[in-house]
Amino acid sequence: MNKILIVGAGPSGLVSGFYLSKKGLHITIVEETDQIGGLLKTVRIDGIDIEAVYHHILFNDYELRELIESLSLSKSLEWHTSSIALFTNKRYYNISTPFNYLFLDFLSILQRLRLIKNLAFPRLDINSLRELFGDEVFEQFIKDMLINKFGIYSDIINPKWFVNKLKKEVGLDILYVKDLVI
Repeated sequence: MNKILIVGAGPSGLVSGFYLSKKGLHITIVEETDQIGGLLKTVRIDGIDIEAVYHHILFNDYELRELIESLSLSKSLEWHTSSIALFTNKRYYNISTPFNYLFLDFLSILQRLRLIKNLAFPRLDINSLRELFGDEVFEQFIKDMLINKFGIYSDIINPKWFVNKLKKEVGLDILYVKDLVI
């Protein structure tokens, strides 16, 4: 019998072990800490359990949802309506849906449409977010988002990764529009 050793009982180690065991392999998972789940854990602060690191499952994460279902864990999930906001110009802007992007009044209507178009249909040959979205949209919308999330590494974020992440957050990855030209 083939034996596999997996180091780390985080999500990747556990899922790998699950699928490999279904193939009949003997799996041993070792974990350095006294808890499984890696960063998928909660910490108790003032009597309230909160996530140690922000995680979420989107409705269109089909593979993850199938895994959860196959493990009979779907009844353990609580689905909440998500909301995403941007704080800029001393104001919060809801950016939870593509429609919300039309109300980013610190951008011109043309810039808002360019932002939506480039999120929905990004050019794959672009090497920077500034090049993809233009100076104004980058400075007023994207730059602060990157700095707040990635700090000193914000200038090396892969544009394709960022666009795909934002598309998934607001549901643009399941938007089907033909021949949109802006």
